[in-house]
Amino acid sequence: QLHVYAPDAFSNTSEVMVFDRPCKCGQCCSCCNICRQEMIAYDGNSENQIGYIKQPFLGGGLTPALQVMERQGDDEPYATIQSDAICCIAGLCCDHTFVVKDARTGDRIGTIVKLKPDSVGQFSQEIVSDSA
Repeated sequence: QLHVYAPDAFSNTSEVMVFDRPCKCGQCCSCCNICRQEMIAYDGNSENQIGYIKQPFLGGGLTPALQVMERQGDDEPYATIQSDAICCIAGLCCDHTFVVKDARTGDRIGTIVKLKPDSVGQFSQEIVSDSA
């Protein structure tokens, strides 16, 4: 699980979201459900599901892609997340920018930047885990 915190003026931190990403078979071609990555987003209380993210069939080809839905089992995404460039060694050699778009209109609604490792320690952590 990934816990996201925001600074709070009255306490040290407050949890705003929790992402639960189940372990999957691997990073293969995403042609079957046991390989496709997925993640459930919860509000800060970890009780109310606020979104579901899944990797589409074949994972977007050479440009990684994800679909954002309101609930698990929904067939219609309300947003898509796609890399601006062809995947280059899982983001270990350069920063990767992912564009979040409205699935119906194609309008850009956000950006996610995955930063490359800055040290040998961070590089090692990314090689042996999915924690980065």
